[in-house]
Amino acid sequence: MAEDLGDMYDAQDYHIGCGLPHHCDEEWLKSSDPFAARIVQELQPHTVLDASCAMGFLAAGLPSRGVEA
Repeated sequence: MAEDLGDMYDAQDYHIGCGLPHHCDEEWLKSSDPFAARIVQELQPHTVLDASCAMGFLAAGLPSRGVEA
């Protein structure tokens, strides 16, 4: 039987799931920037909907590249 996902991915995981607290700072924005650059280079989108489980770090790197996010 499947576990309750709430037991696996709780508030603690959301805030420090990657080992660092999730908050908008230069370190998190810089870590997502290569992904934004690759999306623009490979897909050349005009708009992007970032429906992820994080705080929008990827989407933050798109407007400076001319992509509405």
